Amino acid sequence: MRKFTACVVALLMGVMGARYCWLIVAGGVQPALATWLIFEVAVVLSLTSYFATNDSDWVSNIANTVDSVTVTAILGTLILFGDGREWQFGRVEIGCLVAAGGIVVFWRVSRNAMAANLAIQTIMVAAYVPTLVRLWHSPENTESFGVWLVFWLAAALAVYPAFSRPNILARVYALRAFGMTTLLLALMLRAELKM
Repeated sequence: MRKFTACVVALLMGVMGARYCWLIVAGGVQPALATWLIFEVAVVLSLTSYFATNDSDWVSNIANTVDSVTVTAILGTLILFGDGREWQFGRVEIGCLVAAGGIVVFWRVSRNAMAANLAIQTIMVAAYVPTLVRLWHSPENTESFGVWLVFWLAAALAVYPAFSRPNILARVYALRAFGMTTLLLALMLRAELKM
């Protein structure tokens, strides 16, 4: 059952990642580049540090495994086809990128992949900040409900394989993804209601 759930999560995230890329090209969404750049750095570091631990498998951490591919595609699309407004980096974004560099140095020196992975999850929470702030201040919703609802569903489903085995890093990743997409959807709903 956990492999089936992992396949459903991968399918949902892959299809919605492709849909989100299409919406960027078509001008249907205006995502914050800073968010996706921080996600890219963080998901790759998270996946790398996860597989550096002794207790790792792709099924338990399917959300991180598929996120690595999906985020790379979204970031590439945003760089190639974004409208230019999203190229603004504030203190939070720069701080996240500097912190990611610090985590890499810490990991290389300490060789503690688990601690590095947990620190990266904090950066991934902070990566949502540019988008959350943009939605908080925007007079309209700048994101796609359909895409983010499916990402939320995938995050919710990813909790099952993460908890099917005693794997703390997979659990933290899945719960963080679920919690942050829930918060993002709540702010999108708020922006819609303001209109």
